[in-house]
Order: sequence, then structure tokens, then C-alpha cells
Amino acid sequence: MNEIPPFQQNQNKKHQANCKNAQKSFQTAISLDSEIALGYEGRGMSLICQKNIAEGKKSLRHAKTLYLQQGKKQEAKNIDLILKYTNN
Repeated sequence: MNEIPPFQQNQNKKHQANCKNAQKSFQTAISLDSEIALGYEGRGMSLICQKNIAEGKKSLRHAKTLYLQQGKKQEAKNIDLILKYTNN
């Protein structure tokens, strides 16, 4: 009864693939502009989606730093909330 149904397994695989593709896109954005906070935020979220929590949080913290440097306090607060409610 604890097994994941085949349909759900396929959905999880698709979800993981989407997260990996998103990570690549955000990484491309970062390589084009290393000051783009949204790129680091997106990369962090996509890493967390792939269960790479530590690296995801690291990217999110960098996004927060950039947001603060840019005077975007609300975006930095949003990152704090994500970090607060992300386990590990």
C-alpha cells in the first residue's frame, strides 16, 4: 500500500526532468548576467525541486544578497520565507 502508483511515478519523473531543464535555463541566465538575482532564485528553487537542498539554499542566499544590494527588500524577505520553510 506504500507503493507509488505507476502514473504517479511517471509524473514524478516528468516533474524532476522539468526541474532539471529549468535549472539549466537559470544557469544560462546567470552566465549571461552574474548580477541577475532572479536567476539565482530560480536556480535555487529548481535545485530544491531536485532534492539538492543544500545547493538550492546556497543559491537562494546568493539571490537574497543580490536583492538587498539592489534595494529589493521585499524580494529578499520572500527568499527568507522560502529558506525558513525548506527542510534541511
